[in-house]
Amino acid sequence: DLSTSPPSAEHFFQFVTSAYVTLFAVTACGLDSVDQRPSDFPHQASAQMDWLRDLAHRLVDLVWMPPSQEDINMAAAAAAAEQSDGEKRNIFPFCYCREEKPGERLVRCCSNLCPRIWFHESCVQTRTLSDQDQDQDRFCGPDCGSDGTYAYCQCKERRGGQMVQCGLMERCRKHEWYHRACLTDAQQSNNQHTTWFCSSSCSMGGGGEEDFLLNYTKTVLWEGLNHLARRDAIQEGDGDAMTDFWRTDMVLLWSREHLQLFNSSHQLITGIEGFYPERVRQDMKWNRVLNLQGTSGGNVSLDLLTELMINEFK
Repeated sequence: DLSTSPPSAEHFFQFVTSAYVTLFAVTACGLDSVDQRPSDFPHQASAQMDWLRDLAHRLVDLVWMPPSQEDINMAAAAAAAEQSDGEKRNIFPFCYCREEKPGERLVRCCSNLCPRIWFHESCVQTRTLSDQDQDQDRFCGPDCGSDGTYAYCQCKERRGGQMVQCGLMERCRKHEWYHRACLTDAQQSNNQHTTWFCSSSCSMGGGGEEDFLLNYTKTVLWEGLNHLARRDAIQEGDGDAMTDFWRTDMVLLWSREHLQLFNSSHQLITGIEGFYPERVRQDMKWNRVLNLQGTSGGNVSLDLLTELMINEFK
């Protein structure tokens, strides 16, 4: 029973992650077995590291599911509003009117910093966009129109010139529209002959319907890679990395209502950032692991050992 045996659950998760990574490598390199050597694998050691790094980037690109830009902008706007007047204000996710209008078409502001991004077409026509061509980029107001940022392309800049659309169109996992000048020579060549996809993730989703099994697999692999990164930080006793992981995990702990762990992580981070005396801060950051066997890379988490001891003496 994995639920009652943390080490077994951890080993199983590592096994599943390694299996998925191996499957991706075999598929991406067009191999028939795990023992086959890729035809383009270089001979020089430095070139081999570059080759592996590129393959790893392709894997992360495939499984990465970025948060919604709308959510990021809305959170930033809420934080700015709270800082400016000291009071919490309701930040609606879209439009000037801050109202629901079922069935009405939404128009997108093309600024990457716009706090709302989407606007009702009727509201747009009565505000700043009534004289703009529907085929041109639209901006909700002077601030967004002059900030120089762009909602599309990886550059996020208004460079002008010809744009290329990802073959997944509005379902694109990344930026949907790209400046042709921002694409590599290989990407531009592919775009001229076949339907072009901006990433491996979009290419695999180009079959039409949403592939929920693929999305689940990608989520499992993403969590598995995060687990391996955390494990490496523990094995190396990397206090800075472990502290960063605690910061990122606070969002997950709050959303899943693990309030006791959330409070503990908040206390840890605030203490390390300056609430505790310097000696205590140093101890909390760099003495969070134990090495029971005294071997290189043999560190284990102090929290895990404490949990195992609690279960042992219950």
